[in-house]
Amino acid sequence: MNVKDRERFYTHDGYKFTSYNNNYGSGMMSVKLISVSEEVPEVAIGDNIFRGFCGTAQEGFRYRFAFKEGSKTKSDTNLVRGIWHPYVGAVFNNKVNYGKLVNIYIPGYNISELSNYYKVRYNDNSPYYPISDRMGIDDLTTYEFDSNTGYKLEFFRGDCYFCTFTHRLNRNFQDPAAPANDIIIDKDSFAKFDPEDRTTFNKINLGDINAVKMGSWYTFKVKSSTNLSIRSLDESHLEEKGIFGLPRGFYPLQ
Repeated sequence: MNVKDRERFYTHDGYKFTSYNNNYGSGMMSVKLISVSEEVPEVAIGDNIFRGFCGTAQEGFRYRFAFKEGSKTKSDTNLVRGIWHPYVGAVFNNKVNYGKLVNIYIPGYNISELSNYYKVRYNDNSPYYPISDRMGIDDLTTYEFDSNTGYKLEFFRGDCYFCTFTHRLNRNFQDPAAPANDIIIDKDSFAKFDPEDRTTFNKINLGDINAVKMGSWYTFKVKSSTNLSIRSLDESHLEEKGIFGLPRGFYPLQ
């Protein structure tokens, strides 16, 4: 990844935990969640609207405003265009600062029922995949023993992976006429567009707008029942593979 691309690549330095009493049992917050799929026009929770994309690939003058409606003039700085990858929209009853770790629990969750939750997991017959090596109790004699701390061993639960996960948040549209184009011919094309003058709409070179390198990536640590660190190719997007000759992979490797 070159230096310019790093301007759009974000990493999470570390999670900030809220106090125990505010998030569990009777003090647990009520949060409304909604799944927002890629390229979904619009979904809503009450007055809160979530979108999977803004604008269109076919018309370069289509866009939306982020956070609040603008004046629709050249002075606007919160114009948004592009496609967002799947995410979860959340509406909090209480203010939650950005960068906080949020745990999602089953409805009616209570810390006093923790022993019963473990019983459910113990009685589950789903496949169990160990991360640590299998060993018998007799194998403990091969490890160093400390009278204060016990055996110097490290174990991981078989249904939990610690992953470094990178998610692409958004990207530009693929141009319908030239989907593999990445060359901008007229870099000032969009500057000729005046939102208040419809006669300027046709001055936008659609191929140039769709070729702009836009998008951002976000890397963070996560605990998951699925190993998110596996970097396999995605063969399910047949149309995309037909256009580029390659299955969906990982930037910048492909």
